[in-house]
Amino acid sequence: MPDMRHPRLAARRLSANLSLLVLATALALLSGCKQGSTDSYSSTTQSAPLVAAQRESSAISSFRQAFGDESQPADTTPASGSGGNGEISDSTPSPHPESRPTLSWSAPLTRENGESLALSEISGYRVRFRLRHREAFQSIMVEGAENTRLSLDRFDPGAYEFSVSVVDSQGRESAPSGSVAVDLI
Repeated sequence: MPDMRHPRLAARRLSANLSLLVLATALALLSGCKQGSTDSYSSTTQSAPLVAAQRESSAISSFRQAFGDESQPADTTPASGSGGNGEISDSTPSPHPESRPTLSWSAPLTRENGESLALSEISGYRVRFRLRHREAFQSIMVEGAENTRLSLDRFDPGAYEFSVSVVDSQGRESAPSGSVAVDLI
């Protein structure tokens, strides 16, 4: 019970006790923080880059599993060498996963006005793209009528919108196709 004869002293003691209680609670919580099921932040058995690579590998694997592409699991095997010090091997996942989506389309058989369009009349395709939060589109020209695919490996991560138009041998261009939204991570 606080000493009522010295209320200021009692208030200081109470404040000090509360501060100690808050500090002890914070330390108890921090000592129990886990990175995974077996790693703690204070662990010296694994280096931070290895733990980060394992987390990235786990995230990529989860993404591939969720979207049905488990063909290329990420590899973060520790490098062989002095005492398994947690160095990452050359097979560390790149910032752009190898299995990025590919944009594909079919060559049209008719022009917009209904006339037939032979494959030999197609010069190529213009692929328009933009980040969805931007106004302006950029474009990439894909030469050749039979080239109906564009790998998205060259694109930085982001939320994109793509459309395709046909360019004939006389330089006439069709209206763009409907847009396709693609999120690249």
